[in-house]
Amino acid sequence: AAAAGGGGGGDAVGSGAASPLTAAAAAATAGQKPVARYPSARNRVDFGPALDYSALTISPEMPLSKVDYLFRMVGVSVLWVCDQGTYCGCVLKRDMLHLTKN
Repeated sequence: AAAAGGGGGGDAVGSGAASPLTAAAAAATAGQKPVARYPSARNRVDFGPALDYSALTISPEMPLSKVDYLFRMVGVSVLWVCDQGTYCGCVLKRDMLHLTKN
């Protein structure tokens, strides 16, 4: 059964389906442009204006209860610790999970 292609190995050899890479390579060698797998730029939505790229910073004196609140309510995974504009370190969400677990 394996020799007849029914081995269940999951490869596409002999199944008639070409992978996108193989189709693109075949189109390029035939002198044609490869078919785009993704829609053109005019069909895309620009989320740039809605995104906030600023980092959320906290002071070293901030209580852990407020830090935990920020992780839970704001949904960030990293809080940067700064003292008067100078970087001191960072607190990761997993660090807080370890603290609250104990």
